Amino acid sequence: MTIIIKLMSGHKMEQETLMKTVGIAIVVVMAFSMIAVAFISTQNNPSTDSDGINTNPIINSFEYQLDFETTTIKELNSFRMVAKTSNLDKSQIDNAIQEMDGVSKVGSEFRNNANGVWDYFAEITLKKTANLNDILNQIFELEYFVGTEKVAMKYMTIASPGELILYNSELDINRNFTFTQTTLPALVFIETMPGDTISVGGSVTLRGVDITALELIENEAQPQYYSVNETLPIVSLGNELLFEGQTSDQNIDQNYYTEQLALIDQTAQMYFIPDENTIRFAGRSSVTNSNEILSLFSEMEALVFYQDAEFELSTVYITELQKELALDSNTITAQVKLGHAIGEEVALTLNAVVQKDQASVMQAIEN
Repeated sequence: MTIIIKLMSGHKMEQETLMKTVGIAIVVVMAFSMIAVAFISTQNNPSTDSDGINTNPIINSFEYQLDFETTTIKELNSFRMVAKTSNLDKSQIDNAIQEMDGVSKVGSEFRNNANGVWDYFAEITLKKTANLNDILNQIFELEYFVGTEKVAMKYMTIASPGELILYNSELDINRNFTFTQTTLPALVFIETMPGDTISVGGSVTLRGVDITALELIENEAQPQYYSVNETLPIVSLGNELLFEGQTSDQNIDQNYYTEQLALIDQTAQMYFIPDENTIRFAGRSSVTNSNEILSLFSEMEALVFYQDAEFELSTVYITELQKELALDSNTITAQVKLGHAIGEEVALTLNAVVQKDQASVMQAIEN
């Protein structure tokens, strides 16, 4: 997904002026999932003298790739969307969107997809008091749109990166360049908020020191994984039992243990994993069968039981980020050793995944 902005050569332009003077067209590519690509452009007119002869020297334009981290600043009350439709009355769809409270302007076009289904592309400008998410939900609920492939991204200003090293892959050269504007427009994900730190990528086309085209798009945030230690009281205990152990007996009769476990619990599961000098095993049953399973594996060198337990936790502090982040749920499920009671505090290790300042607990287990 890219957003292209062509700037007037040789002039510094403030952000609001830039957004008002550029024209807009849309290109979207579909490959398993929708990718919206937004183009904003304006043509530079070459200057001529009174005899109609262009006295400007010919300077070639070169395109450079760029990637940088930045901070989002302000929403620009407009967004791009694409959705599939079999209704080819564009004015009917446009009017339905235009009549929504909070919509200021709609510009759209169709592109042929397949099997009588078309892609409806639109750039929608909102009034200052409008709620983008509410309007987007209303649009996607319109009867004209079919399927679940509905994509939207919004415009925001981002902090200028200042000086960057640019790269031209065709010529395999680098170039230092300084952005003189303090802010730049970019196409970002709907959930991105002002003040977020994001990664953007794209390209810039330069003619000498003048920017003739700039495309910026928020890169999809890659999830980051962290380990967090917490001591929390047990809210509730479940009946699911996980057990694991190991033995150095390379001749262990795996079929025997599998059959005996099935006699204890027909729904139980068990796996053997050969290692270099040991055979590890793990299984799943219910807490009520723990004594019989303990007796079955009594000759094993190591055996540990865990049961599921619920804890309450709404935030986690990530030391590496020096941030306290909200969790996507206020309760977490962890595996704790047998013998605990409700209300008892347990030391846990949480494996958390962080994406766009939102954390989720993937796994939690007692230390």
